[in-house]
Amino acid sequence: MNERKKIILADDDITSLKLGRDALSDIYEITTVPSGEKLLKLLGNMTPDLILLDVEMPEMNGYETIKRIKDNPEFQNIPVIFVTGLSSDNEEETGLLLGAVDYVKKPFKKAILRARINTHLQIVELMRELEQLTAIDPLTKISNRRGFDAQFKKEWKRAVESKFYIGFMIIDADDFKSYNDTYGHSQGDVLLKKISDVFNSYCKSEQGIAARWGGEEFVLLLPGADMDGIFEAAEEIRKNIESLVIHTGSGEETSTTISIGVNSIIPDNASKPADFIDKADQALYNAKKTGKNKVLKVNI
Repeated sequence: MNERKKIILADDDITSLKLGRDALSDIYEITTVPSGEKLLKLLGNMTPDLILLDVEMPEMNGYETIKRIKDNPEFQNIPVIFVTGLSSDNEEETGLLLGAVDYVKKPFKKAILRARINTHLQIVELMRELEQLTAIDPLTKISNRRGFDAQFKKEWKRAVESKFYIGFMIIDADDFKSYNDTYGHSQGDVLLKKISDVFNSYCKSEQGIAARWGGEEFVLLLPGADMDGIFEAAEEIRKNIESLVIHTGSGEETSTTISIGVNSIIPDNASKPADFIDKADQALYNAKKTGKNKVLKVNI
């Protein structure tokens, strides 16, 4: 059974709120709020699939409310439909130019409102599917760098706000070029898939985020992991990779090792994500330089 889509209806008129709820609550999960201010406050606690917004509201009208929504990167992709008694072409143009996906005039017809909502929810679903496809590495089926960057920004912001650790590791397959030269690029792809399977399995059990960083490099993010925690996780992953038995097309058994650089901090507003990642990358460089098949922490 599909989960019901969440819709917020913002209107200061009690009758309009009741009519909207009656028209939609059999299909959607409806939350009503009486003002733009309460809508913005609610968005801090839930992310709806769509917003129905009146224009004429006291203190903060619908136009100002949608400006605030579209100015916030966390909310700007939520589709907004104006449902309002203002019927002039100029008012409709203003609403659409501010970022609304549609403009429905009161009194609305139930069937028309439902049809328009359904259309825009379908568009949102298609866009989400497309975003997911462009965020996945086609070889390993885990996140690519683009997908990881989006998740990293969210976790970094959460760590800053909540004042908790964020652990990060960057991993490189040792002597991968030599492996490719010996067994061929197709077998090299098999190796990368096997490595990514270990990361992905670990992340599912520990709620981490794994991604292919590029080539034979991977990254893994563990929200809440301090330096000891991320080091222990990296050691476990290193040992699991080292124990892998990888079969070639000719029946030969091969193996590989990885080197890992790790970092962990409680970030604040002055912390720079790029510096955080660069330090882990330097630790990886030192691990490769000093013998490979090891985990090294950043130099503090």
